[in-house]
Amino acid sequence: MSDTLFIIPGFNGSGPAHWQSWTEARLPGAARLHGVNWARPDLNHWVDQAQAQVLQLRRPMWLLAHSFGCLVAATLAAVAPELIAGAVFVAPAEPRRFARDGGLRDTRLDHTPQAIPSLLDLIPHALPPSVQSVLLASENDPWLDFFEAEAMAQGWRSHFVNLGEVGHVNTDSGYGPWPGLLQQLERLTQKGRIDPRDWTARRLTQNQRNLPAQPPREVRHVTINDTIHTTTYTAIPTTISTTISTTAHQRYCA
Repeated sequence: MSDTLFIIPGFNGSGPAHWQSWTEARLPGAARLHGVNWARPDLNHWVDQAQAQVLQLRRPMWLLAHSFGCLVAATLAAVAPELIAGAVFVAPAEPRRFARDGGLRDTRLDHTPQAIPSLLDLIPHALPPSVQSVLLASENDPWLDFFEAEAMAQGWRSHFVNLGEVGHVNTDSGYGPWPGLLQQLERLTQKGRIDPRDWTARRLTQNQRNLPAQPPREVRHVTINDTIHTTTYTAIPTTISTTISTTAHQRYCA
């Protein structure tokens, strides 16, 4: 049943030590997005490529996405739900970090020219009822505030799992081999549906040997002032403190 799994990495791809690559090696029938420039996240192009590749597989696929790949997976599920059995979103990225015409808007969000449109309005606020999904989030993810991750899950009707303080759920935070996830994916493809009893933080993180948190590479204060919320990041990328309005929930849950 692993031939129903389609893997969508994020910005800069997923190297050989990444949990997506580790999982793919243990599910020989799994397919993986290819034909995109991993260094230039372009939502429209990546979605077009993913749709064409899933269509060639001739069966509804379960999407396994990470970071920017989650935005691609959600968009694909919204525009072509007949191709998608469901999705596993792991540590989605903040849509406002990416330019609508491709690439990053800026690494310093407070200096981003407002003239550069983001992906905010292109990401679906909801997914079709036929698309089952689960969203795994980290409390200290430098790529998306935890509150925003919860709002995404509610809007997309995803079963939400709080993994705790595990960074961006990548190799830097100890997620190379991920036996807990592999076990749940095997159950998922066998059952053909998401069972919330299987998708718990305890089951997903048991026996997970996380690496020690990396020390902050730089201390800086960034304030994002817009209609969504105001966020202050300190000691990027490991420490985040946030003040947020209810608008984020309205955005995904309207």
